[in-house]
Amino acid sequence: MDDRPATRRRAAMLTAAAVAALLVVVFLAVGRGWFGRSPGAPGSGQSGTGSATVGLLPGGGYQAVDQQQAGDCDGVPAVPQVGLRLLDPAATVIAAVVCADDYTDLPGRGRWLVRRLIDVPPASLPVLVAAVTSPNRNPGAGVCDSSLLITPGFVLTLADGTRVRPGLPGDGCHVTALARDALQAAAASAPARSTVPVSQVAAPDPATVRATRGRSPICPPRAGPTYSAAA
Repeated sequence: MDDRPATRRRAAMLTAAAVAALLVVVFLAVGRGWFGRSPGAPGSGQSGTGSATVGLLPGGGYQAVDQQQAGDCDGVPAVPQVGLRLLDPAATVIAAVVCADDYTDLPGRGRWLVRRLIDVPPASLPVLVAAVTSPNRNPGAGVCDSSLLITPGFVLTLADGTRVRPGLPGDGCHVTALARDALQAAAASAPARSTVPVSQVAAPDPATVRATRGRSPICPPRAGPTYSAAA
């Protein structure tokens, strides 16, 4: 007896079942967004849309519009305002540096914008971290004023050695008062480790130049120089 028709029917049924199973898998993959997902994952250090670098929460959420993390800070480049991410509350912070801008007169060189680098003492670190990871409020329906608040830049060192520059939590319009106060307190918590000239804002007074003539000159800054806080 020829059993080839039955064999062909069984093969056709198995093929149909396999195709159906494959369609189910594809349907689930599309529905759950498995296709097109960025390779990054929170805490992985990989970049990707919606993913986070080590110690930072995924981007895309609300960030206060005030000026944050501008300019180089202790060798870590500035972060674009649109690229700011909040610190992950689960991250372990072991050190912090605050970069506070100020104006000062440099002998024979005029008035300069300078950046003071302050190493936050370990005893002051928990207060700063608590403020940086405090609740972040999304903008509401209310009207915000148009003032622009400028906050000091800062760098946090995590337990694995990664250095990050997170954004600050907002109150719906601006950086929270808690975060601003914590940064100001951290900037005043210790003497500056060094002071870096950023840019000249006023030329030196000719009388001052004549008075300082003959003294040891202060050379203009080259790439990456630092001056002591007493400069």
